[in-house]
Amino acid sequence: MKLIFLDCDGTINCKTTKDRINDKKGGGGLLGIDNKMLKRVKKICKKTGAKIVLSSCWRFWDENKEYLKKKGLEWIGETPDLNGKIRGEEIKEYLMNCDEFVEKYVILDDDSDMLEGQPLFQTSWKDGLTEKITNKVIKYLNGK
Repeated sequence: MKLIFLDCDGTINCKTTKDRINDKKGGGGLLGIDNKMLKRVKKICKKTGAKIVLSSCWRFWDENKEYLKKKGLEWIGETPDLNGKIRGEEIKEYLMNCDEFVEKYVILDDDSDMLEGQPLFQTSWKDGLTEKITNKVIKYLNGK
């Protein structure tokens, strides 16, 4: 099995994202998803067979998870909350307790709080998940 540990803010949205969660009266709401970036995540999944694990803090709020589902994002699990430990530790814990063999994995995140050697494909708040990063991830997961 191949996995993508997915952060949301700075990965499937960025500073130019217009979409908002619960924008009932056009007054804002929380930052939503950029459809272009979401399509890139789905492209990675389609071309590699990878499954998504939510590592984003969005996993803590049911409202955000419902919004992700409405946008068509599917995931198989969520990293555990390790009471303030870095995200890399949460990913390590998930992998150690995963019931299936993980052949390869990647981390899509705009933060760098990972453990040494973890395959981070770092996005940015400025641009989110770019086509260039998308293609690098596909090559990595497919062993090229």
